[in-house]
Amino acid sequence: MREDLTLGDPGAVVLYSLSLKEQINDDFCQDMTSAVLQGGIFPLPLAGDNPTNVRLIFNEALLEQEEAEWIGKYEWQLRIPDGQLMLDGGCDADELDENLLGDLYHLIEIPPGDYGLTAYVYITSPNAIDCLEVAGLKERWLDWFNRTRSGIDAPAWLLEREDYEQYRRLSVVERNRAYVDFLIHLTPLKTTPPPLPELIDQGWLPYTHNARIPNRCPLGLPFEADIETDGSQLAFDDTYQPDPSSIKAFDLDALDISNDEDNYRQMIKGYMEDLRQEMGGEFEPAYVQSLFDKLGAMYPDEQYEAAVRLWTIGQPVLPQLLEIAQTHQNPDMRDGAIWALGEFDDETALNVVSQAATNKDEVEKVRVKAILVLGEKNTHQALETLTMVLTDGNWWLRHCAVQALTKNKHPERIELFTATLSDPSQPVQEAAANALKKIGTAKAMAALDNWQPDRE
Repeated sequence: MREDLTLGDPGAVVLYSLSLKEQINDDFCQDMTSAVLQGGIFPLPLAGDNPTNVRLIFNEALLEQEEAEWIGKYEWQLRIPDGQLMLDGGCDADELDENLLGDLYHLIEIPPGDYGLTAYVYITSPNAIDCLEVAGLKERWLDWFNRTRSGIDAPAWLLEREDYEQYRRLSVVERNRAYVDFLIHLTPLKTTPPPLPELIDQGWLPYTHNARIPNRCPLGLPFEADIETDGSQLAFDDTYQPDPSSIKAFDLDALDISNDEDNYRQMIKGYMEDLRQEMGGEFEPAYVQSLFDKLGAMYPDEQYEAAVRLWTIGQPVLPQLLEIAQTHQNPDMRDGAIWALGEFDDETALNVVSQAATNKDEVEKVRVKAILVLGEKNTHQALETLTMVLTDGNWWLRHCAVQALTKNKHPERIELFTATLSDPSQPVQEAAANALKKIGTAKAMAALDNWQPDRE
């Protein structure tokens, strides 16, 4: 049996017998050590609370890709005397009722018995960063992928993490790909399992165990996958087509057709003019507010769509965008507002974006967005701000600044890239070297003559 299940916004992946549900209450969860050691409960904490995809395999062998791509592994036992296996997203079974099934809880029927349990962690899981750090990965994930997967396009999950400009140009089908984060493998218990790692926080398992770096960067396990005929590789079902009426599909299809942001902006501008006329010459306040609300949307394409539409409304919405970018408590809203401000040719808007890029108290996500927005601004202020970011203590922000500067046409960027060849971070050095190669002038290529990448 193979089954792919989603837990909505869980804090953990917890497995136990339904017969224990009366014991799984707040008091019990304060000290699960005894139950874990006896095989009564398997509690794996998550390093994040986004929806998590779990594959359950019962009494079947793993496929080749499933075996090759795991980056963490736990082995133990689980007793299911009633044949009712609970997959729980947070150890709150005192609140369990039928209405919650399918969100934070799943009930799976299996033969009663004692099982050997192996839990595998995969690269799209919230625990992946910790696993690979413990395992000793030193390079950026995208560099790892390109080094070990030559000639293969990077998957959507990886582009979303490390090359957002390319990710935003993927088709709606590609960007809606779902991947398996954890795999639970159950087989009848025949031998004593290996010892558990030291438990933490009253019985929780540690975030990482048996962490490893696979020989090749994982592609990611397709969620709810079809199995190809050779029985070793998983494949996505490409028959899925998005609902053309959805805003998300509309925006991404538009990007696919034009592959050009200017054309996309003009298309949205025309659409908004038609909508303005339908509303009697002025946008209804409720509609404008809905666009502000979408600045904090979960999906980046919805954020961008709202940002461009607010830009088409123009100066009337600028004061509120400035306020959101500087004072809103939700970083997703600040992130979306920065994106919208980047569409405006306005000095105050540019000042706010520059401040966000250099503000060490701002969250990384918002700073990255501000840096990338500045890359679209061919101004001296943008150049000065990006130059400041090149000295930031966060290597990823420096890397993003190099990416942003590749779009800036100022002649000083060659000197900046040359200086960055001595950056303490190897990925930042390589980004600067690639930028100089892309410029391709004699001066740019000469800067590379004495540069040797640091290889560990």
